[in-house]
Amino acid sequence: MVALSMADGYARATGKAQAVLVHYPSTLEGEERGTRTEFVNYLQDIPDQAAIVRQYCRYTNEIRNSNNVKQVVARALQIASSSPKGPVYLYAARETLERDTKPLKLQSKLWKPIGPAALPEEAVREISEALVSSKEPLIVTGYSGRNAGAPTELVKLADTIPGLRTLDTSMGDMCFPANHPAWLSGRYSSHPSIPEADLILVLDCDVPFVPVQCRPSPTAKVYHIDIDPLKRSMAMYHVDAVGLWQADSYTAIKQINTHLSRPEYANDLKSLRYLTSAASREQSHNQLLSEIAHSAIPTLGSNTPLTAALIAAELKRSLPTTTKYAVEAVTNTASTYDQL
Repeated sequence: MVALSMADGYARATGKAQAVLVHYPSTLEGEERGTRTEFVNYLQDIPDQAAIVRQYCRYTNEIRNSNNVKQVVARALQIASSSPKGPVYLYAARETLERDTKPLKLQSKLWKPIGPAALPEEAVREISEALVSSKEPLIVTGYSGRNAGAPTELVKLADTIPGLRTLDTSMGDMCFPANHPAWLSGRYSSHPSIPEADLILVLDCDVPFVPVQCRPSPTAKVYHIDIDPLKRSMAMYHVDAVGLWQADSYTAIKQINTHLSRPEYANDLKSLRYLTSAASREQSHNQLLSEIAHSAIPTLGSNTPLTAALIAAELKRSLPTTTKYAVEAVTNTASTYDQL
């Protein structure tokens, strides 16, 4: 578990796949190099090792032949590094890894991950026009921040559409900066902005809302851009969207920003309605920040209960601004996220 945690953390920080070696011996009496030599070797040989993790992996396979180890590993890394990125699981008998093999050199340039997918031009135009005409536009995102360039493009979009707001319903990756007036913080399952919006752009998000708790207005337009909008690994999943596209979110938002820079949108984006929307958004954001700050102030003259907000606020005050936080707060995730 230590090795897996190290590999997972490094992969998240760098975007580069890491490897942890898993093997098992399958022979009993020294028939081959790598045979069983310890008590624990008997416990490692189970009928279907990959079944333990198969449902949570992009790809699983057994290395059965010592002569194609490099190809199997290269394919696994290619899948792990292609969006939607995720873990892969390879396992091999120790005897296979001990066998002599012929030298083989692979060209890594021929095993690259899949490149990012873009929106079709008509989708870019449709979403852009809907954003410009909307009075209460909202972006609901979850993990678009896995691409370090995505937050910058979202900020650019929010600066272009002064009434646009962003909600994070995953709170795992930094998708949008808290110091921007479009930031609505992060919440699971529900948020008041969802039923109020007349346009919602769901962007790289597994659970934008839980319908029994919160749902968009029946008159709202919902668009869904995701590397996997159908969520094929979920047995049941659906978002009522008038348009959904399988595309890279960074590429898609960049396309929309480029489209909105055209001269035909200039007058609309400088109208009085937009100036009013910008002022209202600024005011709401200042109030939100004030409420978050107030939740982390100890009560004077009494015994203040120790809360997640107080602890997170103290951590932020005490630690360097470059600190990276790994949050496993479960039910306290939202208040911890607000403070950090």
